[in-house]
Amino acid sequence: MEETTTTTKPDQNKDEGFIKQEMHATQKVGTLSSNGFISPTVGKPNKSSWFMSHPDYQLELTLCQGRVGAKGIDRIYLVQGETPDIQAKLIEALDTVYQANCVLTCTTAGHHSIWPIKVGDEDNVHIAHSTARNAYEASKHDFIKLFYAGNDVGYEWKIPESPELYEKKIPVWPAEQSWMDILGKAFKTQTISNLEHQVYLTAIGRHI
Repeated sequence: MEETTTTTKPDQNKDEGFIKQEMHATQKVGTLSSNGFISPTVGKPNKSSWFMSHPDYQLELTLCQGRVGAKGIDRIYLVQGETPDIQAKLIEALDTVYQANCVLTCTTAGHHSIWPIKVGDEDNVHIAHSTARNAYEASKHDFIKLFYAGNDVGYEWKIPESPELYEKKIPVWPAEQSWMDILGKAFKTQTISNLEHQVYLTAIGRHI
């Protein structure tokens, strides 16, 4: 009898375990590749782009706005200490640390990105945070274009005047890639995990 061999399909969700959810508990250029996987960028949707958001993918993470040196470029970093003690020290010392509900977006051009929507104090919700959340809810159902209308109004958005033109642009979301793997790929090179990271050293005055 002829022997048959089976091949095991490689697990492409290799970055699925990168995000440590326990480190982000609140204390009171990526296009779809040929293999169906994405490595999204991180940032707020461009005001000139029409985009939609994934209806289910969202996760609250600890982030910060930081730079390396005085002349560095501000970037969004995942704050994920190697241990709880390191995490506490990072949160205390880093500039502009905040909690954000990270969601997955996709433009009409097929560009995927992680949109961090700041989570404010429940007792004092900033209008920018609440209106951003409202815009996110709208973007789960329609293409929208987001813009900031000022501190008194917050974020506003508009929908296409001819929505039927956008029906063929409905995003193709990754079918086999997990949400955690998508987040892992997005933040893998933008993570502060120890006290030797240059963004941390810049924040405490040990790097210029």
